Amino acid sequence: MNRFETGEFLYRYFRKLTASFQSSLYKTAITCDIEDIHKARVDIKKMNALFILFEIVVPGFTRKTGGRRLFKDLFKKAGTIREIQLIVLFLEKKNDPDPVLFEFKEWLLKRNQMQIRQYLKSVISFDRHKLKDLTRSVKKLFNRVSKKQIIINSWEMIQRSSFRVKYLLTGWNDPGNIHLIRQNIKAMAAVANQVSQFAPMTGLNQLRLDSTRTEISIGEWHDRVVIINTMERFMKTTPYAKAGSHGHFLDFKDQLMRENVAVVKKLEPEIKAFVLLIKSIAPLN
Repeated sequence: MNRFETGEFLYRYFRKLTASFQSSLYKTAITCDIEDIHKARVDIKKMNALFILFEIVVPGFTRKTGGRRLFKDLFKKAGTIREIQLIVLFLEKKNDPDPVLFEFKEWLLKRNQMQIRQYLKSVISFDRHKLKDLTRSVKKLFNRVSKKQIIINSWEMIQRSSFRVKYLLTGWNDPGNIHLIRQNIKAMAAVANQVSQFAPMTGLNQLRLDSTRTEISIGEWHDRVVIINTMERFMKTTPYAKAGSHGHFLDFKDQLMRENVAVVKKLEPEIKAFVLLIKSIAPLN
């Protein structure tokens, strides 16, 4: 692709995402369907990946245009709904007859309905005029950016993120550091996925595949963290206090914590290998 074709590709991809997002948003307002909410969230997730790329090309772009801020409330609320949905599915798969776990599931379902109502309020108040302004800004952005510069800036960003991950690995036992590592890996994966669409390169494709595997591994750790944190939140509620014997529920939570300790042990060498991979394939060494 030449300069014009690259810019046009990215602009049209952004337009495709915003059209899909608005369609899901419109359907959600009518149906209140969880799948429509999730689809809109996936579209925002893809747009956020593009914003990382935009920010690499023109630092300050997302702040100036309010790109991320425009979708932040919807994305956060949809994320909460998705987390609840995944925990409920996890509990249904376990099919554990413990009455406290049953009360936990019922509490989750009630909380889910409340979150959906809050999400619908955000759908109604979403500013479509700002989305049109953002779309115009994206169009202008790619009228003045070369494919070569996007590739150079993307590799610079990937290397900076890998240096951060390498530093954060020195404090591996801190859960906060693992969260930050996850964020950096997701950002690198987002950039590799975007750039490889219009500039396929051996290094980027290898990075994309490895980052996906690492994302899945660290995602398993994160999913358990979400379940454990939600269980601890439930433990502060009246339904939990009235649920009777809590022994099995607490054993269930401890088991998840032990599983995560094992996952963390396996993750550390995998992430170290990922950092070394970037060092070996980056063209800017």
